Amino acid sequence: EFSWVNFTVDDKPTFSLVQKFGRLEADMYIFCERHFYVSRGHNSVQGVGGVFPLSATKCAVVHASRTSTDQATGFGGTVKRRILANHMTYKIEKNLEQMRAKFKINKMNPKMEDADGKPAGW
Repeated sequence: EFSWVNFTVDDKPTFSLVQKFGRLEADMYIFCERHFYVSRGHNSVQGVGGVFPLSATKCAVVHASRTSTDQATGFGGTVKRRILANHMTYKIEKNLEQMRAKFKINKMNPKMEDADGKPAGW
């Protein structure tokens, strides 16, 4: 699925062409999200991940992403990339904690559900 998305980056509106897709396979959920033609902040993003059951009450969430930007090049680029990486690590950890609080996987009915038992959507 492709769509144009308007979101906020550093308190400023940002537009991007976004591709999202996911697949429920047995009791695992695998997903991918890509951002193309981002209007500001970065050039592109690709993130992949999955939710994998560990037991009837626990699951593991795995996520990896790659961001491309021209803003961390040139003089001091190495330092800029380290600062950006630390900043993004904090944001990703915060997002994953919010996701953990919101979603659960029911082993008997292995579809993603929110904390109220309603099917989760994008």
